[in-house]
Amino acid sequence: MFKRLIYGILTFIFRCRGFFPCAERVSLDSRVLTGRAVVGSENSSISLTRNQLPLASGPGGLQGNHEPNEENMTAAAGGRDLSGKRKNRAIMGLLVGVAAYIVLVLTSPMLSSLWPLSSSYKPRASTVATENAEDESTLITSTNLRRGQTIYEILVSAGITYEKTNGLIREFETLFNPRKAKYGDIVKLKIGPDERLFFEYFPNSLEYYVVEELESGRFQVRKETVPQRKAVMGAKTTVHSSVYESMRSIGLGRELINRYADIFAWEVDFFTDPRKGDTIRLVWERYLSPEDNILFEGRILAAEYVNQGKDHVAILSRDDSGHFDYYSLDGKSLRRSFLRSPLSYTRISSYFSWRRFHPILKIYRPHLGIDYAAPRGTPVSAVADGKVVYSGWKGGYGKYIKIKHAQNYITTYGHLSRIGKGIGTGKEVKQDEIIGYVGSTGLSTGPHLDFRITRNGRYVNFVKMDFPRAEPVDPKYSKQFKRTKKEYTTCLGKLKESKENLMRFPDKRQGRRKYWFIPFPLDRIIR
Repeated sequence: MFKRLIYGILTFIFRCRGFFPCAERVSLDSRVLTGRAVVGSENSSISLTRNQLPLASGPGGLQGNHEPNEENMTAAAGGRDLSGKRKNRAIMGLLVGVAAYIVLVLTSPMLSSLWPLSSSYKPRASTVATENAEDESTLITSTNLRRGQTIYEILVSAGITYEKTNGLIREFETLFNPRKAKYGDIVKLKIGPDERLFFEYFPNSLEYYVVEELESGRFQVRKETVPQRKAVMGAKTTVHSSVYESMRSIGLGRELINRYADIFAWEVDFFTDPRKGDTIRLVWERYLSPEDNILFEGRILAAEYVNQGKDHVAILSRDDSGHFDYYSLDGKSLRRSFLRSPLSYTRISSYFSWRRFHPILKIYRPHLGIDYAAPRGTPVSAVADGKVVYSGWKGGYGKYIKIKHAQNYITTYGHLSRIGKGIGTGKEVKQDEIIGYVGSTGLSTGPHLDFRITRNGRYVNFVKMDFPRAEPVDPKYSKQFKRTKKEYTTCLGKLKESKENLMRFPDKRQGRRKYWFIPFPLDRIIR
């Protein structure tokens, strides 16, 4: 069928040549010769036009040496023949292209499963044998790891032989250490129609591991990524009791709330400034599975907090150099050279004081720092870039870290439950990098962080310090910032007008034409 179709099209093309002759016949009795006449050798020629040919005054026509002869007419016909051949080739090429397009249009529905760029492309059976076997497999068990339970125990309890279990674990260890499996991680075990095992381990919502039993009896492990897509979300609420409780009441997670508070850390003190009736708005990225399950919350793109009528707005902007930060509407950075606090704390249990009653020693003594009460294990971050000058045990401070910063600032972190991995003397740390975890080591009545800061060797009250802002928007990226600001303020405006507390903004890419007039899908190339 295909051979007949292609043969018919080619036959039609070659028959069309009759409509486009390669040369025209020239009448010998023409009074005006226009073209190129070859005179003498093949390399010498002259061009004769209407203005260059003398016309006869009488009925004799051309006179003298200008009378046309058969040689000149043949040369002119040859020039026209060359021009005609070029036109003929161009037309033939166009016809072949149109014919090829017609063939693709007619055959792409039938060949789509064989076309590698097609969305319905189906590789040969040998390349999908593994996928088909896994799809047709039967689920033996799907469970979450319990406290103290191991992957080895799950496999054995599912009836897998010790020999296969040991082989599977050995192969699994090449990509992941089973001893690092955590409470709550998902484990799935399947068996195919040919009795081959398929083991799946999900340490988080973004990736998972697959250990497959081959036909030879050996095992093969690979790492897979969970399919995901991004959605832009918006939320708003009004403060009733606290910012945290108000945001939790509309379903926002703790991590997203902490990130929102961190953005305005130097603009608003969320422990003392909020008032009933304050307004909260934010726009952020949410990553979803193909089944619309929430995988994780992404970056906050824009945030707004109206505190007693004063509007605070933050816009996330990223320039071409890869630097990104939160800026106010006039392009000033909301970030300072130091963080507002070294952790997400519950409350301040002790403030900076030159005379405080020590709860353990029962005496009055200076407390030249801030005690942040927080649950044991809460991450502690460096408040600014610096270098660790001491890391270890220090008397009543217990596990202790000392960091030297620019401009002769030094910060200390005491009573830690443990010090972060790799945080030793001489280590360079970045602002907001985790250096340890809240504990109660040393002279302490409960889990908290003892944080202190000195400048030029003198202790200062960190709560009352006003650090300079980071750099504003780079002038060469001001136009880019204006476009970003317009886009995100529009989202905040729509959120303000919406009657719903939660909304999902439409994908800007929806509605765009993807294939134009191409007869086969290119979704494997165009994203």
